[in-house]
Amino acid sequence: MPCVSRDDAKMDAEDPERALPAAAQTPTVARSSTSPDAHGNASSTNKPPRKRKRKPRPPPAQPGLRWLNSTDPSQFRDARVRKTVRSHVMYDHAARKKTSAEDPIALVHLCRHSNAPAHHHDDALVPAPLAARHAAEPPAEDGNHLAISLLDRLASHLDPLGQLPGFAAPKQHVRELQQFCVEYFASTIYRVAPIENSNIFLAGMCMASARLDVLRGLPRESATTAAVKLEAVRLLNHSLSNPSIQLNDETIMILTRVLHSEVIHGNFAVLEVHKKGLERIVQLRGGFQRLYNDSPASRWLCNAIVHVVYQACIHTEQQPAQIFLDWKPATYDLSVPPDEQEADKAIHLPDRIWASLVKDYRCSKYTAELLEDLREAVDLILSPNNTEETVSGGEGSARHDAQSVQARSFLMNRILSKPSAEDPESPVFGDWYYESLRILSHIYANAFFHMVPFSVAAILASDTLIPSRLLSVPERLKATIEKTHPDPNHCWGPSMTRVLLWMTVVGGAAANPLASQVTERDVRAKLCPGLETARRYLISLGLRSTIVLACQSPYSPAHVLDVLRKVIQIQGQLPTQRPEIEMAGFGDRTQGQGPELQLTIPTDAMGYSGENRRGSAE
Repeated sequence: MPCVSRDDAKMDAEDPERALPAAAQTPTVARSSTSPDAHGNASSTNKPPRKRKRKPRPPPAQPGLRWLNSTDPSQFRDARVRKTVRSHVMYDHAARKKTSAEDPIALVHLCRHSNAPAHHHDDALVPAPLAARHAAEPPAEDGNHLAISLLDRLASHLDPLGQLPGFAAPKQHVRELQQFCVEYFASTIYRVAPIENSNIFLAGMCMASARLDVLRGLPRESATTAAVKLEAVRLLNHSLSNPSIQLNDETIMILTRVLHSEVIHGNFAVLEVHKKGLERIVQLRGGFQRLYNDSPASRWLCNAIVHVVYQACIHTEQQPAQIFLDWKPATYDLSVPPDEQEADKAIHLPDRIWASLVKDYRCSKYTAELLEDLREAVDLILSPNNTEETVSGGEGSARHDAQSVQARSFLMNRILSKPSAEDPESPVFGDWYYESLRILSHIYANAFFHMVPFSVAAILASDTLIPSRLLSVPERLKATIEKTHPDPNHCWGPSMTRVLLWMTVVGGAAANPLASQVTERDVRAKLCPGLETARRYLISLGLRSTIVLACQSPYSPAHVLDVLRKVIQIQGQLPTQRPEIEMAGFGDRTQGQGPELQLTIPTDAMGYSGENRRGSAE
């Protein structure tokens, strides 16, 4: 029977409700001992033992990291270790909370940099000594400038963008441009050479800055772009003036990036100088075949040279030099093992690429049918009888071939009969991928039927596109591509990027009707600002698509050159002589600053007129 103290027995006697049977009572303490001394010390054992009051551990002098050393990972689960970590975290949390609530510098900073007007400033929001100190400080200079500069100097190694190369001009702030440049060239298998070399990286910022100007909607190049180009040209002149490095890979990379930026801005006089310079450097290096075998990096460099020259020639509607036409890179596929690669496999939309393309969710059955029509049109214009003459620099005779004229007329009527995605009653309503391709097909159809350059075909396509708009055809193409995805750098996925590249290359050439008459981009922008903006947008998006297709796609960069080569071959089949264009007619039609463009083109032998075009489309 358990022992009960006298005090407890007395309390039970006075309170009958408290007195309960022993079996009903729940023991709250351990069972007492049966030793003789237990009865005398019963009252003392029921009282809780007095704990020694420990002094609280002082908080750490400098809040920061706390190191825990162990020889076994299981030791981190110890109760003492967990308690140490929790106390350290709580001390740090309390210190931060106290600092944010009582920091006078933060109060002064908030009051001094408030967005409210000066006459609404109330010093009662700040403690009296702080308000007096703030009133005594001169408002012109920031008192924290020294502290901020010191922190920037001490913590500059923590910023990854701070380690990127910068410009010599101290007033030129290019931190945002550096970040955009890294994102612009970011890909899964992109070569690290442009990032490792500071001069190549600075020259590559020309392309990124030009693309950034286009995304911001600037009609001309910004001050940052002008400064970047000036610095890149300075680096290029420094390399060319040194005989020991004027022909090395670094100089060629700098020149290709400067040429890329000029392709976007469209200074055709400068483009000719850079193209001739690249041709001369390749000749001094022993030609493409010798340059290709110099090193693994030179193989990528050969493709970069040919690519930028092809881009420049397409957008100026000219034929490249024979040395660039003769270069045919190895047609290998990165997704195929090296021992299974076929060296002579055709790469112009092979069956495997076409199968993956039509399975893409962006490619509807109507888009696939339109792509098939364009494939037939390309195969028709690039018949074996005319391709060899085109590659050698001559013009084909497709214009005078009666069978070719009949086939072109059939393709023209079939393309014009396609419905518009803007029609609510059409089955393709809202499919902007299809609509972008439909606008491109009208440029191709008019170019093939009338045998005129793409820039002139875009003018004729404004009459065949239904519904008609006041915008030019390249402007409509730009607006439709923007509707496909909200991200301007989105390139339609791995499969459809090839189609987007093809579309932007032809659209950029079509947005250049004044290439042979006006070579200054500022004059073109003043005559037709909307058309010049669309041209820059399409070209810059095409360069972005090239990077994505060549680096993030399983296909090799040779596929990119194949797309550009096909466009050049098509342009070679079209006559280079342009019809007469009235310069006064190039006002901005969207703002009513000039009459519509007047163009005189001789009709074909079939007498195909504008009324017939609209009738066939309806």
